[in-house]
This record gives sequence, structure tokens and C-alpha cells, in this order.
Amino acid sequence: MTRKRRTPSDRVPEELRRAGRSLENEVLSLALEGLVATQRRLRQRRPEVAPDHADELDTHCRQVMRSCFEIVATTLAKRGDPLQAQGLILKTYPWIDTHNLEELLQEGLYYAK
Repeated sequence: MTRKRRTPSDRVPEELRRAGRSLENEVLSLALEGLVATQRRLRQRRPEVAPDHADELDTHCRQVMRSCFEIVATTLAKRGDPLQAQGLILKTYPWIDTHNLEELLQEGLYYAK
């Protein structure tokens, strides 16, 4: 019997799953802008999001960013190309939208150099 390998997205708290992927992508987009106070900006856009939930979303999305940057760096170190990294990111985090995927890939390539 083989066990399914758990990915980082499998460990997303249930509350975050209920928040919807569009909210998750919105927070990821804010985090990718590189500015601090992601939670405050999220709450200005979405006042219905509780402060503790905004903190959880921010933490989760920053972990996703670090993981994606690591995927890009590891793929390039193995002489892979950016399209392979993009595929691995989507396999790991299928909820990431096209805009955020492109931003993650570009920043990952920048940090990998």
C-alpha cells in the first residue's frame, strides 16, 4: 500500500480552504508586491476578513512564496528550465492563478541568480 505524499497545499488549515481560492490569490498578490502590512491592505479591501484570519492568510501565502522560489532555484540548479519550474509550482499549488504564477516565476528566477 502506498501512501499519498503530502504537499504543502494539503496542510492548508480548513479555515483557509473555506476562504476561497480567490481570496488566497488576492493575499498572494499583495504579498508578492513586497510591501509590508499585507493584512492591513487586505482588510481595507475585504473588511469581512477577521484580523486573525488575515494573519493566517498572510503567513500561508508567504510560505507558498518561499516554497515556489525554492522550486525555481532547485529546478534551475538541476539544469531544468523555467517551464519545468512553472509546471512543478502548478502541480504543488493548483489554485494559483495565471498572474500570480507569472510573478512567482519571475521573482524566483531573480532570486535564483
